[in-house]
Amino acid sequence: MQLIAFKHRPTLAKALAKKLNLKISWAELGGYAAGELKVVAPQKVARQVIVVSDVEEDPVSLVSLLFLAAALRSAGAKRVTLVAPWIAYGRQDRVDKPGQAPAGLVAARVLSQPFDRIITLDAHSPAFIKAFGKKLINLMPNVLINNQTLVAAPDRGATERAKRFARALGLPWVVIEKHRGNKGVTSKISKTDLPKVNLAKVLLVDDMADSGGTLVSAAKVLRQAGAKQVEAYVTHVLDMAKLKTALKNKVSPVWTAYDHKSHKLSLLILSDLVKRLA
Repeated sequence: MQLIAFKHRPTLAKALAKKLNLKISWAELGGYAAGELKVVAPQKVARQVIVVSDVEEDPVSLVSLLFLAAALRSAGAKRVTLVAPWIAYGRQDRVDKPGQAPAGLVAARVLSQPFDRIITLDAHSPAFIKAFGKKLINLMPNVLINNQTLVAAPDRGATERAKRFARALGLPWVVIEKHRGNKGVTSKISKTDLPKVNLAKVLLVDDMADSGGTLVSAAKVLRQAGAKQVEAYVTHVLDMAKLKTALKNKVSPVWTAYDHKSHKLSLLILSDLVKRLA
């Protein structure tokens, strides 16, 4: 088995290589004089290959992986696995208006062609997952958090995630209503859920956080309803240091499975990933 990664994204590959006791073979990105992208694969390729690389928002990331997979096949690789904790465009799983393409579904189908397996972390929706045609292994966050008494979804989109955490922790759960208006994000808790929140130690769960606005809004109404403490677990955080600064004492502590800024996976997710690759 051979592990291959791009030189400009070494952090995740190094962590995984250490766990698997493998050396890393580096692929390189370059360009031709006219501006076309060039991908150079390692000269020696094993029959089984693991490629480690996020699929980032920049389209070059997706095209680079397609070129690399083709180069590996040409060099003799028979089974090629892509480890990509983050696959961009997954939230674009439907058409909002005529003439628009469901970019996430397109990306999923394109990636499924050259790769035998694709391992990602907490893919956004069932439609996105289905578009991979059973080639996707979707890792979900491991739950080893304690001392909470209630799990909360900061909006309806996080409902299923909240249910799963609540079942794993043996706790009740609530869904907070989120609304976006001219004054930003506002949140509301239903009257039937208010008794659950009073004096609770709440764990907010979500799949993605950037500015932290949704978490802050949810924490505000939870504390107004009597919550003693508000913590959070977010699968994907664009920049953990920035998020903690934004949340300050409103939501603390906050955990993540994957920090996009540092490209660091949590140890639990990394261990789960190694089991899937063994």
